Amino acid sequence: MTGLIEGISWRAQTNEFFFGDVHHRAVWVNAADGKVRRFTEPSEALFGVFGLVVDEDRGALWAATSMAPGVAGYTPAQDGVAGLAEFDLATGQLRRVARLPADPRARVIGDLALAPDGSLFATDSIDGALWRLAPRGRELERFLASEEFLSLQGLAFSADGKNLFVADHLNGLLRVNLAERTVRRVEQPPN
Repeated sequence: MTGLIEGISWRAQTNEFFFGDVHHRAVWVNAADGKVRRFTEPSEALFGVFGLVVDEDRGALWAATSMAPGVAGYTPAQDGVAGLAEFDLATGQLRRVARLPADPRARVIGDLALAPDGSLFATDSIDGALWRLAPRGRELERFLASEEFLSLQGLAFSADGKNLFVADHLNGLLRVNLAERTVRRVEQPPN
């Protein structure tokens, strides 16, 4: 496995680990037997692969995918081209890519999380926004932008699915109330 490895996801059912490769525009899999192989076929529809999440219920592996410096074949004209890619969890075949709407701003979708209802939420680390793909949705919607979002990174849902915790490289840990679409900093203990 070579390249610029950014994301990781574990499939409990098969004890496989998947790795997102930004440079090679690929997903690698480390099988339960310890052997590593390329999971996805080369495709111009796929960009640099960042965060990953297994969706066992739908038989899918989802990837945050963006064009950025460091991605093989990148050109500056491709800044802002990003989205979520869905792969068949059994075969690695690319099912589809749901792209962000065209926009002149640079954007990088770097991480994603699967909501209890099957929605996907993704962070844009450059444009400072949360994006949402509804279950069986075809297009990403800009769910929330906030002045608290400076450099969004990883994200995870609360146990009840009502809040989304988002790491911000510059601003610490943030809590997003999904129903109210509000953002609040999570205070860090002094130690």
